[in-house]
Amino acid sequence: MNSLKVIGVGMMILLIAATAGAAGPGTKGDYKQTVKLRTSDYGLEVKAFGYCSVERANGVEMFGLRVFADLPDGANLIVEVGTRKGVFEVGTIQMFLGSGALILYSSKLPSPAFPLEDVITVSVHDTTDKLLTYTWATPASSIR
Repeated sequence: MNSLKVIGVGMMILLIAATAGAAGPGTKGDYKQTVKLRTSDYGLEVKAFGYCSVERANGVEMFGLRVFADLPDGANLIVEVGTRKGVFEVGTIQMFLGSGALILYSSKLPSPAFPLEDVITVSVHDTTDKLLTYTWATPASSIR
């Protein structure tokens, strides 16, 4: 019975430690959030879905997208972010076997996706139509 109490206390300490580091943008703490992108009508036609991850670890920010769609190999999708300073194209996803990804790090090439606390929207589109979008409620406090 005593061993169960020790395990319970250990789990409680672990939970408190994990919660203590979960700060959002605008702070020095590490955080991570993954959201499911919203599918447009055109996105539904091509069976598109995807996820956007934003993360800060050890002072480095990461912005990542994973997209799935019934598109031919080699199809290029454009990724844009809306920030407090405007809307910017941040990269291209090339589809292969129905999926594609884009990952940006703040420690690599400069990108308008950083700082993440400025990001308000993300959208994925081909040359004419949006497939996927997501809008955070507020830029500075919603990415957690």
